[in-house]
Parts: sequence; structure tokens; C-alpha cells
Amino acid sequence: MRRHAQAHPILSLNIVRELKKKYNVITLLLGGGAIVDDFRHFSDIVVGPPTDKYNGSFVIDQLLALSHFSFAIVSSIESRAVLPGLARRFCSGRRSYP
Repeated sequence: MRRHAQAHPILSLNIVRELKKKYNVITLLLGGGAIVDDFRHFSDIVVGPPTDKYNGSFVIDQLLALSHFSFAIVSSIESRAVLPGLARRFCSGRRSYP
């Protein structure tokens, strides 16, 4: 189980590195770890990791107020706190979200 927990951030970092070749990348980190500096290196903007509990929808709303982005990749169910805010942005008119 520990091996899976370590592999997920590396997969996310590899996605960021590939996207950076073509796009400006904003990374929202929900946790810390050994590769936070790598995310800072490859991302245009890094938000987080939070120091305490946070409201994911509030964070997304603030990011949208500061920057335009065309899509979001949510790479883990652990990121579910940001889904309502993203759904309001990207799925408006399609379905009702809290």
C-alpha cells in the first residue's frame, strides 16, 4: 500500500512535465512530500499544500478569479474536495452540483 501512495505523486509530476511542454500549468497540491520542489520547478504556479483543513471549492473559485484555465486534471479521488468547484466551472448547465 505504501508503494502506491508514493507512486501517485510521481505520476502526477510526470503529467505536469508533459503538459508544461505545451501549456501553462497551475498545480494545486493537497499534500506535502519529497517532490514538492519538483512541482514548483515544472509548474507555472503552485498552490499549496495547505497547512490545515481547507475548502476545496473556495480554493478553486479563487484560482478561477485570478487565472483562466481551460481544463483540469484531477488525478486522485483524494482530490474530491475540489470537484464541486470544478464542476460548477466546467459543467454548468449540464447537471446540478452543490
